[in-house]
Amino acid sequence: MLCSRSWYGDATAAELTPKVSALLQPHQRVGVRWLFRAHYRGGGILGDEPGLGKTLQAVALVEALVTAQLVSRVLIVVTAEMVANWAVEFKKFSAEGSVDLMCIQREVPSLHATDHLRRLVSVDAPDHSVVVVSYEGLHAHGHVMHGTDGVDLLIADEAHRLRNLGSMAASFLHVPLRRLRGGRLASSRLLLTGTPLPNNIHEFAHLMDIALPGVLGDNVTEDVVRPIAAGLKQGASRIELAEAEMLSEYLAEVSQRMMLRRTSKELDRGLPPKKLFLLVCRPTGLQRSIHAALAQPSAGRALARLSMMRSNLIHPELLLTSAVGVQVVRELAPKLPEQPSAKLACSGKLQAAARLLDYILDKTTERAVVVSSSVRALSLVTHEREEQETLQRHRRDRVTSDALG
Repeated sequence: MLCSRSWYGDATAAELTPKVSALLQPHQRVGVRWLFRAHYRGGGILGDEPGLGKTLQAVALVEALVTAQLVSRVLIVVTAEMVANWAVEFKKFSAEGSVDLMCIQREVPSLHATDHLRRLVSVDAPDHSVVVVSYEGLHAHGHVMHGTDGVDLLIADEAHRLRNLGSMAASFLHVPLRRLRGGRLASSRLLLTGTPLPNNIHEFAHLMDIALPGVLGDNVTEDVVRPIAAGLKQGASRIELAEAEMLSEYLAEVSQRMMLRRTSKELDRGLPPKKLFLLVCRPTGLQRSIHAALAQPSAGRALARLSMMRSNLIHPELLLTSAVGVQVVRELAPKLPEQPSAKLACSGKLQAAARLLDYILDKTTERAVVVSSSVRALSLVTHEREEQETLQRHRRDRVTSDALG
């Protein structure tokens, strides 16, 4: 349950859907609750360091607000290369059909992009709509939103870049926010960034002013940034020192209320313990024969042979990129298998990796990340996994048809 009380005393609540609730780590659950409260207090900055799941927390918040009918117009502004990624994250983390999502990618024609943004803020729009657009896309087409009621929630990913985007940042600031409940602010700007902003007072103060305009005064540069900088200079007067100290304390107080930042080190207690296992795999007969052939001086220079030995222990197919490798492999195995499962049978290491992956994905509820220095090795494991999933589907279909027959 997400609960909040606005500055005006209004109590609001929403619930996470079961799917996303099951995926959230303890620190992410705290983050979603914080974002929920920040929304009803006008804005905030989620500054968790990279890798702690800011996107997941934002997706969980949007889905909860939309499902509870607390917002109906959401605009998420991201870097151009991350538009597609946000589409994938929404599909992965949110319940099917819970969010009406539209991603405006580079290949979307200008006319369609303009229509999507215009429809987002139109009075005859659907019950709710969530649009993901790049900073460049908003700069090019955001003018259609000017003079409208605006959006309920405006999210900026990689928000630290707003300080360097010039007119694109201005486009973000010009997106109107809807005012509901007798003119009271029931909308917000939420900023996501992994950059340690407090290290740069100028950037930090300006981003807080973007998230909640006016929180640091009418002119953040003149009212806050320059007085603090003056007090930090060598030879500053007593008055300048006192003013800088007072403003620094006020900035710290506001940032404590407006920004949530966690690091991996701080959250060690809340994350699963890291365990490292070293699994020694026995090479296949083909790999051992190739290794013995490569050990002969006639197979070429020592460094080249060592590199090929390493590739062979991943999979013999990796040797087919060089003339010497092709010759050695063809002498011992004139034709390598083509089926994914048969290919994996040529490598002891990849067989072990595939079996571990099958167990994790089929027998547990855990997810897995596979890392390799070889893209080809990852491709071999992926194709084998796809083959296994296809066979499982066929078996299920056969069981179903037998039962119906």
